[in-house]
Amino acid sequence: MQKIKYRIEGIRVRKFITGLALSLMLCYSPIVQAIEPQELINYAQSAPGDTAFYYENLETNEVITYNADTTFKAASTIKLPLVAYTYQLASEGDLDLDSTMTYTSNYTRVGSGIMQNDSVGGNYTLRELAENNMVYSDNIAYYMLRDHVGSTNFRQYISSIGGTLPDPYVTIHADDFVKYIKAYYNLTLTSPYGAEMTDIWQDTIYNDHIVNGTPDALVGHKIGWLPLENLFHDGGVVYHSEPYVLVILNQGPDDSTQKNIHTTLSSMVYEYHVQEYEEKIQLALMEEELRLAQLAFIEFIETETVSVREVADSFGVDLIWDSVLETATMANEDWVLCIDCINGVTLLNDSVISGVTYSLDGKLFFIKDFVKFISHIF
Repeated sequence: MQKIKYRIEGIRVRKFITGLALSLMLCYSPIVQAIEPQELINYAQSAPGDTAFYYENLETNEVITYNADTTFKAASTIKLPLVAYTYQLASEGDLDLDSTMTYTSNYTRVGSGIMQNDSVGGNYTLRELAENNMVYSDNIAYYMLRDHVGSTNFRQYISSIGGTLPDPYVTIHADDFVKYIKAYYNLTLTSPYGAEMTDIWQDTIYNDHIVNGTPDALVGHKIGWLPLENLFHDGGVVYHSEPYVLVILNQGPDDSTQKNIHTTLSSMVYEYHVQEYEEKIQLALMEEELRLAQLAFIEFIETETVSVREVADSFGVDLIWDSVLETATMANEDWVLCIDCINGVTLLNDSVISGVTYSLDGKLFFIKDFVKFISHIF
């Protein structure tokens, strides 16, 4: 009998077989998820007040939603598409961000923002107005900037990016809010002003809702808040390695409860997203390891032989020899492999899987037939 070769490119046969079998078993192992999509929906359903949310993985396009077409008051969410439109005009050369507007008394507003503390008559660049819209959600900056670009033009822009609501100044739903977010985000990727656009929506002072649930990632986002109506919306892009959009709209409970709803749901979505990403990376690594193992097989699969004992040991099963019938049998709780050493027939669970020639003493068979064997098991 020819001496068995125990080394193949410096790797022992037993380790090679065990590694290949392990790789196959890992690739076909079920994935256990810590959070399932239905759990996100269940939480939104059980949250106090009226809640809607929208999650979209920007790499895989996976979408999970709840009440995405339910209409709420828009509040300051409308400021996001206004700033997106302003920067689009600037990117196309139709607007100079360094040109100025004068703050006149007709623009005076109360509510959110910092410009209400300034004196009437001051001059502001369009860039400053855009920044005040995003960082401070400034109401005065909003009306000034909207006047500059033109209300009709702005409405047309909202329609052009897919807005569907008849009065976007007044109402919003998650479906349209996501369109505003994606229009803004996509422009940051192509515009010469992309870096400053990214900075201003990541630097907003309102960082105690969605952001609280994403401790390891930056978030670019815009909020809408009507405290007298117990309404708080938050939506944007979470800058994970695989970025995603998240929108949460809520009305009804008090501020503290709303903050808890946003934080909890954001945290659950973040955990779900990260686990999906890590599982995909893990599977990709396993697939690459298996691909390399298969490539290594090509160089010796037709000529190398392996001991039946080595095969049994690699699977941790007993090997039974029948010297009268000249058969070798190995088995576990899922399968039985029987090798007929005279007729060269291999039976797996009573089914013929290959007809090959084995050495007469029954101790060797070709690795190519071992490949056939494990392909039937897995």
